[in-house]
Amino acid sequence: MPLGAVSGGVIYLHETGNDAAGQPMVASFVTGYFEISEGEDFPFIDQIYLILNLNGWGSSQRANPDEFLVVNYPGDAPVSYGPYTVTSSTEYISVRFRARQNRYPSSEF
Repeated sequence: MPLGAVSGGVIYLHETGNDAAGQPMVASFVTGYFEISEGEDFPFIDQIYLILNLNGWGSSQRANPDEFLVVNYPGDAPVSYGPYTVTSSTEYISVRFRARQNRYPSSEF
C-alpha cells in the first residue's frame, strides 16, 4: 500500500477511504502534451466531447477543467484556453484552437 508523510510527522495510507484527513478529497487529472496526426500537422480543435460520470462518489455535479494548454514546438511558451465549467448535462465544450501539441485539463470534480 502506498504511504505518504507530511513535515508534521503524520503518515498517511493512500488509496483507502474517501476523505483526506477528514476533509473532502478533490480528484484531479492532468495529461502530458500529446500530438494529433503524429505532430506533422497543426489541427484545429473546435469541440471537446466529454465522458464523465458526475453522479458518483458524492460529487458536487460539476467539473472545472482549468485550462487547455497548446504549443507548436517543444520549449515554446504554452498558450492557455479556459477555464471552462462542466455540469452533468454538458455534452461538449466549444473551444477553438490550433496547435501541434495539446495538454488537457487539470480538473477538479
